[in-house]
This record gives sequence, structure tokens and C-alpha cells, in this order.
Amino acid sequence: MIISKPFKNSLLFCFALFSSVYVCSQSIDSAWVIENQLPAFNIPKNTTLPILKFTDVEGKEKSLADFKGKVLYVKLWSTYCSPCIGDFPYQEQLMKRLKKLNLDTSIVFININIENTRADWKNALQKYNPVGINLHYRDSLIFNQWDFDAIPFFVIIDQNGNLIGKDTPAASDGTIDWILYCSAKRYDLTKSVWILFNQSKLMEQHHSSKAFTDKEFATWFEKILPSLIEFNEWRTSHEKNSP
Repeated sequence: MIISKPFKNSLLFCFALFSSVYVCSQSIDSAWVIENQLPAFNIPKNTTLPILKFTDVEGKEKSLADFKGKVLYVKLWSTYCSPCIGDFPYQEQLMKRLKKLNLDTSIVFININIENTRADWKNALQKYNPVGINLHYRDSLIFNQWDFDAIPFFVIIDQNGNLIGKDTPAASDGTIDWILYCSAKRYDLTKSVWILFNQSKLMEQHHSSKAFTDKEFATWFEKILPSLIEFNEWRTSHEKNSP
């Protein structure tokens, strides 16, 4: 995508507003980040989730350990959960953005259906066609085993099989792009959250990517900007046409 300089500057400004208003809200401060964002990533090193056995669409047994070596973005969902279903199109868009950064081979989306029969699950897969690896787990004890109480529920597992994010942002949340990028790079996610916050504030104040002080964030932003522009256009159309 070729963007003229004046047009690009206006898009940078629009995305700055998009990221600060939609993702975080312009009024947030460090206390808000500490209370609302950091808990998802304040996880002791070498923490793992209890090992569970799932089944894939062919009825074969699978576990998260089968995907070791990749970053896993895991979503727990059910057919009765409207937000779960509504997130699937955003998940597809997120994967498109990751592909353009060449991260689609290092990050795997895993959708784990719970509390549905296999028949209902398979019917839902045909209807919604969620992108990623689709697994099924019928036992509702997973709520206690993985310590959560509502869906959709998202976790991030690192390349070594350790839990690095719990109750993390959904695919529809604009912060997830940076979080997954940092996960793939094996960066500390609590530090990554602060980088995102500080750089977003600079963008909000100066309306220019030249204000960024973190070189890697600036490089990432420039690479992903065309994809974010496309996503914003898709989002506007999608939400306008959604019931």
C-alpha cells in the first residue's frame, strides 16, 4: 500500500485516536493500567496450566503440549455465548494482520469449545468457520481446572508451554496485536504493556509516529499501520452491517 505523506499523517492521527479512545480511552492513567491491564500478565515465571486432553474434529486426542514451540493464543468458547461467536470475524482479521508481519507460523490460534455436544460443536464450526485449531472439551470442570468463571476466556502460552497471559484481550481489542508480537519475540509482557501505554500517550500528544521513543515499537507500528488501516475500514463496515 502506497500512502502519500499528508494522507499518511492524517491516518496516523486517526489511528492514534482509535487506539487511545477505543482501546484504552483518552482519560486513562498509569493507575488504570495497573488495575485493568497488568493483572493479565503478572504471572510467575514457569507457571503452567493443568494438562488436559481435548479432541479435534477427527476425534483424535490433543493437548496444548502438542503445539510446543509456538506461541498459543487460546480461546475458550461455547455456542450459547454471543460474544464468543461475535469475536470470530475479528479473529480472522487478526490472523490476516499477523500474516503480513510473517508471524502466522510462530503464533497458533486454538479455539477450545466447552459445554456443547460434539454434534453442536461441529455444526457451529461449519456455520462460523473459526480460524485456527479447533478442539472440543465437554467436561465443565475446566472452569475450576484452569481457574476462570466466564467465557470467552483467552490465554497466551509461550513457546516453552508456560502461561504468560491469562484473561487477556480478545481479537477485537486493539492491544492484542502488540501483545502477540511481543509474545512471539519472547519479551516480558508486563514491560510490553507499559511500552504500549507510553508510546500511545506520545502519539496522543504529538499526533505523529516521530514522537515514539521506543525504536522497536516505532518499527512495528510502521509495518503494521497499513494493515490497521484496512482493519479499521473493515471494522466500520462490519459493525454497520451487524445486527
